[in-house]
Amino acid sequence: MTAVILLLAAAGSQVLVVDEVIHVPASRMRLVHLSLQQRPAVVECAFEVEGEKRDVRVALMGREDGEAFRRGRAHKVLRATPYQESGRFRHPVDTPGEYFVAVDNRLEGRGEARVRLRVSLLFHEGLAGLPETLPARRKAAVIIVSLVLFFAVALWSGRKLLAANERRRSF
Repeated sequence: MTAVILLLAAAGSQVLVVDEVIHVPASRMRLVHLSLQQRPAVVECAFEVEGEKRDVRVALMGREDGEAFRRGRAHKVLRATPYQESGRFRHPVDTPGEYFVAVDNRLEGRGEARVRLRVSLLFHEGLAGLPETLPARRKAAVIIVSLVLFFAVALWSGRKLLAANERRRSF
């Protein structure tokens, strides 16, 4: 299996590592182990809650942080989604090692979540700087700030033009 992954990695491709339904009990989380022992890759993760809709969070973390997460201790997350019914993320992983994808169903704590989880590894020299989309709140903030700045510049320019026009008429 590892030889096949390495051959595909050399060709520059996408390798599906996990594609299954994960059952996460109420108020619990499940960790899915990833062993990345080859050259740098981009971890692409997509999930969707099946059946009764529940909000879950999916996160990528290193082995030590995954163990700390499992024990309820302080941990660092490489990339995570907010609690939602479906989502996706991409994260470049430059350091070979052991990683975990955590599926967290602790928000509502009312029932089991059945989560379709797909994790792929993307191998290609130019993938380290993949463009990503902003979360909805940041998109809204960028749009609002841009509009405010645009109208401020337009108002300032308009006042300058009117003042120049008035000076011109007075001559």
